[in-house]
Amino acid sequence: MDRYRIPKISRKVTAKAKFTAEDYLNSFHQSKMWMPSRAIIVFSRRIFDALYRNLSLREYEFPYGGTFIEGINVDLDLMVIRSYAGAPLLATIVEELGALGVKDFLIVGTAGAINDKAKVGDLVLCSKAIRDEGTSYHYAKPSMFAYPDKGLIKSIEAILIQQNKKFLRGGTWTTDAPYRETSQEVSAFSKMGILTVDMEASALFTVCRKLGFRGAALFMVSDLVYKEPWSGFQLEGEKIDELGETAQFIAQSRWVAFDPDKISN
Repeated sequence: MDRYRIPKISRKVTAKAKFTAEDYLNSFHQSKMWMPSRAIIVFSRRIFDALYRNLSLREYEFPYGGTFIEGINVDLDLMVIRSYAGAPLLATIVEELGALGVKDFLIVGTAGAINDKAKVGDLVLCSKAIRDEGTSYHYAKPSMFAYPDKGLIKSIEAILIQQNKKFLRGGTWTTDAPYRETSQEVSAFSKMGILTVDMEASALFTVCRKLGFRGAALFMVSDLVYKEPWSGFQLEGEKIDELGETAQFIAQSRWVAFDPDKISN
């Protein structure tokens, strides 16, 4: 046992869990629920409400109440989830929805810029995530980065290009502590070419890889963390609506199953 690391038992990631999300859901003695194969996870109530309305979503009641707000569209084979921030809840959502049949998970949210290459309102398609949160270490051995699914990233990229959307490709720094982001960290990670900071991406990528799902993340820059002093949240309603429209277009598009082995880095 190592009292100074997470997890405390080093071989945990290869050990069998006491119970799974499927076991938990089965404990409610409900019949198997139909689930779409695709899920978009948002954090903004404004974006969720717009998607709920514009995509003609309908509420889907989970037997145990759920830990999130959601809506589905059967014809689009899609679920949209409004989650709260943080890696543990994101991992729980992926576990439970994955146990019910969802295979593809896309985060559409905001992130702070830690590199002056990214400006407020820029779209950033996440290419990798620094694992500076705790959740992912319960699913995979320690490493610097977690990576999205290559095939899903390629599909989202093609959709953005079709929509004539300008976007950046770059890494993010995922942290559990937004009010403990320091200048030293921002400087170090920026020098590594990392563009943004968020709270979920590395957990999403790691959990999806562990469970055999596809995960990806698309951000819009909301604030400039690299500025001294911090810029404050600067994303206006018009830009939030633009992000929602982008999410809607992605939702209405087909996510092509590219072969990741045939995609170069």
